[in-house]
Amino acid sequence: MFKLRPYQQETSDEVIELLKTHKSVLCVIPTGGGKSVIISDIVNRLQGRTLILTHREEILKQNIALFDDIGVLTAKTSTNLTSDKVIAMVETFYRRAEKLSYSFLGEFDNVLTDESHILIFQKVYDKIKYKRLVGMTATPTTMKVENITVKGVQFVKRYAMGDYFDVMVEGAKVSELIELGYLTKEVAYSLRVPNFDRKDENQYKQADYTNTELDKIYSNKSSRGVLLEAYNKFCVGKKVIIFNATTKVNIEVADMLIGVGANVFSYDSVNNKSSERNEIIKEFKDCKDGVLVNANVFTTGFDAPDIDVVIINRATKSLSLWIQMVGRASRIAPNKQQFISIDLGQNVDAFGKWSSDVNWHEEFKIKALKKKNKSDILNIWECEECGAFNTHDELVCVVCGAEKDIKKHTKTTKSGIIELVDDKPQFPNGLELIRYTKRINQGSTFAFNLAHQQITKTISYTGITKTFYKENKSRIEHRILEVYRPIYFAIIKSNLKGKNRKFSTQFAQLTQKIKDALTP
Repeated sequence: MFKLRPYQQETSDEVIELLKTHKSVLCVIPTGGGKSVIISDIVNRLQGRTLILTHREEILKQNIALFDDIGVLTAKTSTNLTSDKVIAMVETFYRRAEKLSYSFLGEFDNVLTDESHILIFQKVYDKIKYKRLVGMTATPTTMKVENITVKGVQFVKRYAMGDYFDVMVEGAKVSELIELGYLTKEVAYSLRVPNFDRKDENQYKQADYTNTELDKIYSNKSSRGVLLEAYNKFCVGKKVIIFNATTKVNIEVADMLIGVGANVFSYDSVNNKSSERNEIIKEFKDCKDGVLVNANVFTTGFDAPDIDVVIINRATKSLSLWIQMVGRASRIAPNKQQFISIDLGQNVDAFGKWSSDVNWHEEFKIKALKKKNKSDILNIWECEECGAFNTHDELVCVVCGAEKDIKKHTKTTKSGIIELVDDKPQFPNGLELIRYTKRINQGSTFAFNLAHQQITKTISYTGITKTFYKENKSRIEHRILEVYRPIYFAIIKSNLKGKNRKFSTQFAQLTQKIKDALTP
């Protein structure tokens, strides 16, 4: 039986006390502050059956180790599921519950979610008749936003954790845990890569920087040169973790560091198989001067206390992601007096140092609506897991990490780098369409049909549903109008053979084709 540290016991006691008067409580404890032992203490004190939901295998294993008799549900494991305490991978539970029923494991009085800020758990616990809900996180903030219309005016609602939980408990702060000796002191450096410019950003943009934007900044020799200079100055002979901007950058950085003799262990979701993950982690942990390079993979649930240096080779708009990444190096270890953080994304300017305390109670508060700037409604996709909106070329959700549901393939560049490529159709160009129609000796009827086909395909590709179309009909059709009008008049004014067609008739036919092509 383990003994809780004083601040851990106080935090657990406060959660239990608040559950007497509130149905849902969010508990905040910094990375490295012993979240798992607090979870164990809370669960052992709750009355009735408890379901613990997690999204990462590493976190699942950490929590299982603290219970003597607990049921486990994963894609490969189903053991002791009648126990009073069951821990489950959220996606496995969700899929089976949707197929069977949400009571397929019996009833639960309590639900506890680990890493609650990711927001993928709500789809499960909203359908369970629980009495008490406990959320655990180091970063009680989210990037989820929603478009809302009030009296014909478009607003953006930025969600806060206060939208999902009644009340928040904050345990010890990072600065307190450093002073108590439970976290390691941070020595922070911030370096600027060439051509990095954060000016003129749209504060209402609904997602983090896109892969395209990040590749422009980090996928070049000059930016890699800044990273290499930092590596040579601060990292040689030390254990290092590097968070790269994209999978493309990840391979480029790995190749560069291998070239200078570093012991590199590389993992990302594109260039590696998931079955390789555990072996790569083990080899890195066993290597005293290993360098683990990854792209947004080891941000939560990854423990390697002897990491000496963390390099953030990316920019982000997510406070949560920033804190989670740097926090991977903050754990205490024998003979470890401090750790070095190197920021190559101007994130310190945006959020402050990792070791700076954050006003989490302010972040927790429900946010007021903000008037929405104009944007292209057809150039976003909504995550099916957590509901966050993402820009088109994000391949995974910036909030929860779920993959974008599109047809995609890979290609290998001349340098051997594997890149994800999606088959994104484009809106037709009127003049090019007319030239093509003439070249194959067709008339205006063919040109109109081809234009309708390409526009329909392009809009269908964005992933919007019939429901989304219906709720945003005026905005979407206004955007279609902007696209179609110049094409229509280009065809009408050309010398293509065929009858003239009324714009209103053609536009009605086009919008009907689009609606018919969308998924429910």
